[in-house]
Amino acid sequence: MKKEDIVFIQEILGSQNIPSHIIKSPFDHLEDIDRGFRASLYEDFDYQVFKQELLYHIKKDMGYYITDQFSLQYLICQLPDGSFLTAGPYTFQFLGEKEYQHLERQFHFPKDKEQELKEYFVSVPNIPSSSSWYSLILTLLKKVYQHEFKMAFETFHFEKKINQELKYNYDVEPILKIKYIEKRYLNENQLLDAIGQGDMNHAIELVNIRHKMKIEARSLDPIRDEKNLLFVQNALYRKRIEQNGTHPYYLDRISGKFARRIETITSEKQANQVSVEMTKA
Repeated sequence: MKKEDIVFIQEILGSQNIPSHIIKSPFDHLEDIDRGFRASLYEDFDYQVFKQELLYHIKKDMGYYITDQFSLQYLICQLPDGSFLTAGPYTFQFLGEKEYQHLERQFHFPKDKEQELKEYFVSVPNIPSSSSWYSLILTLLKKVYQHEFKMAFETFHFEKKINQELKYNYDVEPILKIKYIEKRYLNENQLLDAIGQGDMNHAIELVNIRHKMKIEARSLDPIRDEKNLLFVQNALYRKRIEQNGTHPYYLDRISGKFARRIETITSEKQANQVSVEMTKA
C-alpha cells in the first residue's frame, strides 16, 4: 500500500467528519483513538490497553468494526508496515439528551462532568446508514489493498482489560470541550481562507464537515439555532470577502438577500442548502 493510498482513505473519512489516526510504534498518543474520552472520564486511565488490543487482536489483511461499552463505534485495520489505521469514534444513532440519560443511568457518570460528557456525545459523528458505511469501507479497503479484504465485528470493553478499579475523574476542567471547540474553530478558519482564495471545491468540503459538527443547543428551538449559526456564517463570509476588495454595495446586496432567506428556513435540510448556496455565491 502506498502512502498516498492511506492519505486517500483518511481524506474520505475526513469528508464524513470521522477522525482518523495512524498509530505506530512506540504507540504514543493512544488517547487519539477515543479523542481523549477516557482520559477525561477516568483517573489515570491506562491507554496501553488500546495497544494490547491492537497487537493481540487485530490481524493483518483484515478490518475491524469495534464497538465499546458506551456503544461508540471504531474502525481499525493493520497496515502493511505494522502500523494501524484507526477511525472514530462514531455512532449509528444520534446521541442526544435521551440517549445520554440512558448512559448516565447505566454507568453513573459523575454529575460534575455532566455538561462536558453531554457535549462530547453530541459531538460524536453520526452515520445515518450502517449498511452504506460498511459498503463504503469495504470498497475503499479492497481498492487500496488490491485484494479480497475481510471485515470482522468485535466488542471491546477496554475498561474490563485493566486489572484495577477505575475511578471517575472529578476534575471539572472541560478537556473534551476544549479539544472540540479547537476543532470547530480550525474548520471555521480554514473555511474562511478557502472563501478568501476563491477555492470553492475546498470550501464546499469544509462546509460539509461543518454541517456534521454537532454542537449543544443554544435555545429550545433547534431551527432558531440553525438560523443563528447561518447569520454568523453570513457575516463572516461578508467580512472575509470584503478583505479581497469587493465593494460594500455588492456585499450588502448579497448579504441582505441571504439574511432574508435565512429567516424563511423551516428545517435543518433547508439550513444546509442555504449554507452551501452562501458558500457558492
